[in-house]
Amino acid sequence: MKTAPGLSDVMLAMDVVDTLRHEQRLVARALNAEAKEAALIERVRAAYAAQGIEVSDAVIAQGVQALKDREFEYTPPQPGLKTRLLIAWINRRRIGGSVLVLATLVGTIWAGWWGFVERPKAKAAEAALIAEQQRTAIITTLPETIEEAAQTARGIARTEPAKAAVELAIERTKTAFALNQIETAQAALADLEQLAEYIGQRFELRIVSRPGEMTGVIRTTGRGSIENFYIVIEALDPGGRSVAVDIVSEEDGSSRKVSKWAVRVPEDVFNAIRDDKVDDGIVQNPRAGEKSSGALELNYSLPNLGGTIHSWESR
Repeated sequence: MKTAPGLSDVMLAMDVVDTLRHEQRLVARALNAEAKEAALIERVRAAYAAQGIEVSDAVIAQGVQALKDREFEYTPPQPGLKTRLLIAWINRRRIGGSVLVLATLVGTIWAGWWGFVERPKAKAAEAALIAEQQRTAIITTLPETIEEAAQTARGIARTEPAKAAVELAIERTKTAFALNQIETAQAALADLEQLAEYIGQRFELRIVSRPGEMTGVIRTTGRGSIENFYIVIEALDPGGRSVAVDIVSEEDGSSRKVSKWAVRVPEDVFNAIRDDKVDDGIVQNPRAGEKSSGALELNYSLPNLGGTIHSWESR
């Protein structure tokens, strides 16, 4: 039974092979000339003896045989995917650190690009898409909405001025839509709906006579040579709440929506109301007219000259 060599014998055999490998010319002459193995063993023994190392014939023979068999010789692996993966695994710590740094850098650059360039572009594109979808929906449904509002307004208006105002508002709305002026058509539609709501309201016109509030106003025109007399009016719904009314000022032609305004009256009417308030601090009969449901115009019971103003700050 063959006994396995000990570790020291193996190490010595490896050293023998290394010695033989460094004696390339000697080995070439010995082996290439097919010299007897005993002669080669003797030469190797002499080399070790010169160093004071005793090597048995068996170890030297084993080393020669190993050299023949190319044992204990490092052969680089063939290049390929497997080799590259093994090398990467061996160098994983060094490579891993570099890859981590590179990945962090790339991630930071990508995040910045996405956050400051791509994301705003994506959000802008999304907002534009939503706006376009909403516009398409509006364009699709707007004609029907306009027609419904028109029918509602026509059903509410009863007086000729109210009917004329409604038809004018309808025409403006439809014309804007026909010209593809969608925003203008929407604004005109809102005006039509507000007009219909106002026409449908019923409220009372009353003279303002509360203590501490002005009941009458005297305005001068023509460099102070002409005086105009006004009584202050307010609009109140059946619940006593103020109602805003569009009032055009005869002084400058401006229009303003207000719940209090002044109507021009004859001087004797002004004086009578002033005397009434001076007597006990209130006007005994404050009713000045009304606006009926279905009407656009204001019906004054208070005698007046038709002119109105919506503000009377000092000039």
